[in-house]
Amino acid sequence: RVLLASYAGDYARSWGRAARNTIAANAQLLGFGIASDSKANSDWETTSGASMVTAGIGGAFTGRGADLLVIDDPVKNWKDAYSPLKRDAAWEWYRSTARTRLEPGAAILLIMTRWHEEDLAGWLLSEEPGEWTVVKIPLVCEVPDILGRLKGDRLWPEYFTEDDVRERSKNAMIFSALQQQRPAPESGDFFKREWIMPNTYGHVSELPDLTYY
Repeated sequence: RVLLASYAGDYARSWGRAARNTIAANAQLLGFGIASDSKANSDWETTSGASMVTAGIGGAFTGRGADLLVIDDPVKNWKDAYSPLKRDAAWEWYRSTARTRLEPGAAILLIMTRWHEEDLAGWLLSEEPGEWTVVKIPLVCEVPDILGRLKGDRLWPEYFTEDDVRERSKNAMIFSALQQQRPAPESGDFFKREWIMPNTYGHVSELPDLTYY
């Protein structure tokens, strides 16, 4: 039993439709297909008894249990990511609705771009430490990673050229969040006021460690 949620019901429903159509097209190979009375893209079952239900963040999964909860792109855009109301709503939905649907032994898969330190991923890593396995794939590799890349290697270098990366990195805050999956605090990540202006008691005692791409 799979529950799938995304930032909007229509977007989640499109993934439900894609999964449904894939099973229907490969029924003979799989040994099961879509139940004849399952017509909706957002709520369907297979002939083997499995099921998928989709909803938008904030939507209801009333009466449904999940062996797998998939949360894909819970944030629509930068504007929503920087809205405290939107962030709080996503967290409350997760705590009060999504997580309560889990059956014993269930798993959660969260797939998202890191937009803000206090987005859903940030909350989960803070409130449920040790419960999550994090797979981070930045545009520019920072340490040897799961793809076998070395520091400085670009993701899909044929598409993301050096010039393209240089252009994207001009906005350090957006680049750090969207491309590097390392959201920066609103007070600044690359350049902070206290690095430049001396405080009441004297100058900064430690220089920042800056990384350039």
